[in-house]
Formats: sequence, structure tokens, C-alpha cells
Amino acid sequence: MAGIVDSIRWHKSRLAAMSVPELGHRTAEQVLRLSGRRFNREWAEISATGNILELPNVRRAYGEIPDELRARIAKQAQSTIAGQFELLGALWTHTCAMPPAPAFWHLDAAGIPLSGPDDYCFDISYRTRADGEIKHVWEISRLQFLVPLAVHARVTGDPQTGKLVLDIILSWMQGNRPYRGLNWISGVELALRAISVAVALSIVGLEQLDEATRIQIERFFSAHFFWLKRYPSLHSSQNNHRIAELAGSIVCVTFAPGIDRGMNVRRDLDDLMIQLESQILGDGIGAEQSPTYAAFSIELALVAFSALDLASELLPTSVRDRLLAWVDHVQWISSPAGSVPRIGDCDDGKVIGTDSCGDPSYVVSIARSVTSYLNHPVSFSSHSRPDLRDAIFFPPKPVASTAPAMPLVGTRTWEAGGYSVWRRRPSNPVVLVFDHGPLGYLSIAAHGHADALSVWLSIGEVQVVVDPGTYVYNSAPLWRERFRSSISHNTLSIVGVSSSSTAGSFNWSAKSNTRLVCGSASPTGKVVAEHDGYLKQFGVLHRRSVSMSDEGRIIVADELIGGSDPLPVQISFLINPRLSARLNDRRRNSIVIEKAGRPMAEFRGDGVLEPRIAFGEDDAGRGWVSPSFGRREPAHQILFEGRLSGPSIVEIEPLDQ
Repeated sequence: MAGIVDSIRWHKSRLAAMSVPELGHRTAEQVLRLSGRRFNREWAEISATGNILELPNVRRAYGEIPDELRARIAKQAQSTIAGQFELLGALWTHTCAMPPAPAFWHLDAAGIPLSGPDDYCFDISYRTRADGEIKHVWEISRLQFLVPLAVHARVTGDPQTGKLVLDIILSWMQGNRPYRGLNWISGVELALRAISVAVALSIVGLEQLDEATRIQIERFFSAHFFWLKRYPSLHSSQNNHRIAELAGSIVCVTFAPGIDRGMNVRRDLDDLMIQLESQILGDGIGAEQSPTYAAFSIELALVAFSALDLASELLPTSVRDRLLAWVDHVQWISSPAGSVPRIGDCDDGKVIGTDSCGDPSYVVSIARSVTSYLNHPVSFSSHSRPDLRDAIFFPPKPVASTAPAMPLVGTRTWEAGGYSVWRRRPSNPVVLVFDHGPLGYLSIAAHGHADALSVWLSIGEVQVVVDPGTYVYNSAPLWRERFRSSISHNTLSIVGVSSSSTAGSFNWSAKSNTRLVCGSASPTGKVVAEHDGYLKQFGVLHRRSVSMSDEGRIIVADELIGGSDPLPVQISFLINPRLSARLNDRRRNSIVIEKAGRPMAEFRGDGVLEPRIAFGEDDAGRGWVSPSFGRREPAHQILFEGRLSGPSIVEIEPLDQ
């Protein structure tokens, strides 16, 4: 019964977010889904001639791969050969020999089947299930582990490992007949899987494939291309999923040119450019309000460009400018260690790579790939280790000048995207990010969090004030709600109420509107913003002003505008789980942050609100961080609590000089 109620709630909230044109599209889409079951067929029924081609720009001199990356590739390849997988914070407990039996592809990490192999994909209800995480089934079926396995086969010259790449693909096809089972539901999953297979086979080489195998492989791409074209993500779903579908379609056609009888590739490329212009704002901020999702979308586009052998000079100027503006913003928000705040949803998605549980420097790594592709060398002040995509597609180009990178110091406001960033001290920099942007992208803001007016802080290479992260999407609805709520973020909340109200895992029933009052160009250098998320229920606006001195001392002032009576509030600062927080016994209203016993920062309240520290509270959900998808850890959360009638000021002073 609970599942039925949740399903009704989800559909109600989605319908409420739809425009009239979208309602028409959804009606037509549902008709297509109902009629699509007639395409349930066997692989042998799909017409194919075996016309497949390796992707250009893939097979390189693998002897030039750095030793550290080569060791990571070998380690992951050996795990794959042994049937050992760790993805999204979960260990696959049903280890099996590779290639696996066909049923393997329908099991979650615990070995529990989430669908039957004969179920028509759109008959499967998965959004309201709390007994399994569908992303586990989808993640393993992205087949992204095939790419490092293929590189390992090429580096070692082992034909058996190369043959295993092909055998795993054929095992997946045996277990996933066209359009049946969970793995045919989502376009982004089809796209990522097609890219993985195309890249892996291009690395291994097609010259050893016999005619029958080439025909089977073409059928794989034909089925994926057909389903991607039949069910595009449009209207309120037209976020990173649409970019993935377009990139996947382009790769399908490049690898198997005979499947594109309608000559869609030119239209797909044009549409991809339009999506990039829409999903990267003019000032470089990702429209989904998630740095990792912006990087994911850009990586997809880069892979599509590489598959087409598209010279960067042929990109529209507007797209090139947006990509470079995004790189500039990444440089401003990143720490010297290469980490950026995990703002909004972050499910550790990637297109090509080796890390299975999230790479903290992923966003910076993609920014480097952008500069390599655009032939626009940039001296980055932040680090990122080389990954597989660099070796295959985008080897870093040397910077023409030998001069050291100029440190970024100052204050910048991105008005369209809604962020201000302070950077102080050329060495051991203090970096503060202030969010005064929208909840998310399009009408459902699917990957946004209720983090209006939040801040994030790093000192040197250490992230100090962090984002709670994402944790899960579908398998734990209560925790999904908590990790998106205002009480988990570094902002103010009133009696535990969030600034925006959720209506399902990717929907919102009420969204706050944020307004920049004055940006970094103001005479005082103070940035002031406010949101109306509490106006309807409590009759007040939340206004926050943020400033930073040249020495890195931060002042955060919060007030409620428009109310007459004091309201019970919580002002939160969530601390990196690798750090500790303690009440300062030498100063009232003071909390000290330490790393291995060494003070890093002090938080001082003005006495209006009382400080306390939460840590791993299961009942209220305070004091938790998800460092990567599927994992959560207890963390210290600084809370200033009480009834607020005037301004409340918190001063943050870095102590690690």
C-alpha cells in the first residue's frame, strides 16, 4: 500500500510541474511505451550486416601511460577478472567467474534480482522500491569496467584478457534481450553502456572478430540506438540525461554507421550544441546547480566530439566560451588538492575512468580535459591525478609558458549561476563559496538540494565546511529526504523546515526563490542575498550577508526580514568527517575545529544563539556526511540554535596559517 501511495504522490508532483506542451508529449510517450512491447524480440531478429568501425582517436601508444595510472588499471582489471566489484559504496557479495551467467545482470550488489529478464522494461516499477537500489543494477550494466580491462589487455598483450572483454559483452546480451528487464528503462544507462562497449572494443581491436560476432555487435548498437531515438528525455527531463542520449547516439552511429538510416548524426550534434548552451550558463555555472553533474555532461560531450573527430575550432563560439567560463569557475571553487564542494546531487557518475567509488578531483580532471581539447592550456593551481580518459582521449598538452601559475586571489560573483567565491592568501589559500542561485534546472530541479544561501569552506588542501552529499536515490527514502534538506546544509532553517519542499526523490512541491541583493562589486566587498522559502509559512525572508578580510577571516550574518515575533532557528555548519569539533573551554560561544589535534579554524557566535555540536544523530538526521554515493559517515555539525528576532553573526577565523 505504501508503494502505491508513493507512486500516486510521485505522479501527482510530476504532473504539477508539467507545461501543457509537456503533458501532450508525456501522453504520446506513454502511447509509444505501451506499443513498444511489440518490439520485444530476440537479438537474431535485428537486421545487421556486421558493419562496425573502431572509434577514431582511441588506440594510442599505451606504453606512455604513467606508471601510477598503469598500476591502477592493472588492479581494477584483476578485480574484474576475479568477478570482484565495488561500485557506489557497495561490494558485490555474489562473486562469480567472468564472464558471468546471464542472470547476473539483473542482480543488485547483494545478489537479489530486482526484475525478471522477461519483463517488458516499462512494466517494471522501481521508483518506490525501498528493498534495493536500482542504481546498483544499472551501474554494473554500464560496463564501464570494460575500458580499463581493454587497456590492460592492450598493455600486457594478453589475448585472453582481450577475449574476456568480448565475452562479457556477449554475456550481457544473453541476459538482456532487447527491451526486456531493468537495463532498458533509462536512456542515460543505454548511452553510457554503448559508449563503454564502443571504446573498449576500439581499444582491443576489431580485426580478430569473425563475421558472426561483428553482426552480433552491430545488433547491440542497433538496439541501443533505436531505443534512444524512440524515447528521448524532453521538457522537464531534458537535463544531463538528454546530453547523455545525444552523445550515446553519436557514438552508436560512429561505431556502427549502417544503423543510422535517417542520417541523425548531424541533427544530434546540433542538438548537443544547443543543450550545452542551455545547461552551461553564460557565466560558466552548470544549470543543474551541481558541479559534478556539469562535469559529467561536459565529459559526455567531449567523448562525442572525439568520436566524430571534431576539431575544437569547429565548435560554435558560444559553446567554446561557455566551456572556458566553466573551467574558470572550477578553478575558483577548487582547493589546491583538486576538490570542489559536492553541491546538489552527486552520484559519482563518469563516462570513462578507473575509480569506482568517486574521485574527489573528478571535476578538476574534466576541466583539464576541456583545456586539452580546446587547445587552451591553463596553469591549474589545483591538482588532479591522470585518469583513463586522459590516456585515451585527452592527453594533457604542455603549457607554453614555464612561469608558475598565478594564484587566484580576490572575490568574484557569478550572477547568472548564483555563486560568490572568496579566495585569500596565495599560499595555503582560504576558499569560501556562497550559494545564492536557484534550486536547480527546469521545472522539477531534479538534482537540486534545499541549500539556499549555503556556504562551503576549504583551508589549504583541507575541506573544512562541507556539503552533506547525496547518499542514495531510491533505496532509503528517509535518508534521501534528509540529505536534501536545509537542516543538513550550511544555512539557516526554521523549526527544522526546509527552504524548499520535496515531493519524491527528484521532485519539489515548493521551491524557494533566491535574490542577490548586492554582489562582490559592492563598495564594502560584502555579498548579500535572500530567499523567500519561508515567506508563505512563517512570513519572513531569510537574508544572509557574507564577507572575508584579506587575512581570511569570515563574517556570516543571518537575519529574518519581515516578521514581528522571534522564530526558533538553526544555523548549521557541517564539518569534514576527517576533522573534529569541540566547544572552546576558554571562550564562550566558540567552537574549535581540529585536524589530528591541531587547530584549523574557530567558529565564534555573537551570543544571540547558543552553540552545540551534533554528531551522527539517527533520530533527526543531523551530523552525517555522504563522501561518495552509497556511503554515509558521522560528522560534527556545528549548530547555533535559539529564537531569532534580529541579526545573528558567526565569525570564522582560520587558525592554520
